[in-house]
Amino acid sequence: MMKTGVRIQNVLTDAVFHKTLRLSNTARKGRTVGEIVNLMAIDVERFQTLCQQSQQFWSTPLQIILCLIFLYTVLGLAFIGGVIVMILLIPLNMIVSIKVKKWQSLQMKLKDERQKMTNEVMNGVKVIKLYAWEKPMLKVISEIRSKEVALIRKASMTRTFIDVINSASPFLVSKII
Repeated sequence: MMKTGVRIQNVLTDAVFHKTLRLSNTARKGRTVGEIVNLMAIDVERFQTLCQQSQQFWSTPLQIILCLIFLYTVLGLAFIGGVIVMILLIPLNMIVSIKVKKWQSLQMKLKDERQKMTNEVMNGVKVIKLYAWEKPMLKVISEIRSKEVALIRKASMTRTFIDVINSASPFLVSKII
């Protein structure tokens, strides 16, 4: 599945690249260079990830059913307490995942905005130097980057927290059983 995912990513990146080369000037005004680069770098990667994880759609329910059967044969009805704890952790994971996804979306918008500003600065470097706007432009770009880093940090800390909870859940389940 990994090879298929990489092939899909390569084909989509190539398609976006060739489409970008054929864009007319009017169509190019609607998209910034940063948005196109993000499309090739990040959005296309989602298809690769989807391809790698597609087998989980059918295998996960089967694995859950088999695990429940094995737990019942080994522990009897005592396994129900552990299953309840695991079920109670599902909403927590969902809430955290939704928040992290929202933060990542905001971070991507900030990244697009920062790349757009950086591109504008690079294209207008003569004017910026002429009017001595280096510091104000650097300040604007740095503020955008600070917001972006804050969102990345918040999402990383939240992911770390949920990873700790998920790692501790087997011990929690064994304590209950």
